Amino acid sequence: MTRQYVSPHSLDAIDQEIDKAETIISMLGTANQGQSYEQGIIDALLWVQGRIPPPADITL
Repeated sequence: MTRQYVSPHSLDAIDQEIDKAETIISMLGTANQGQSYEQGIIDALLWVQGRIPPPADITL
């Protein structure tokens, strides 16, 4: 049985975070040299759950 999940963030808020991340990548390459891909996934999912600030804001 799967449980349904409702994000505390709107689809627009999620799209804005994606846009911020793409902007950071285009300007800096990456703002998280010491972070693994997997940690980035964890941070994104924690944000979607409302447990941490937006990942793009953490790196700025």
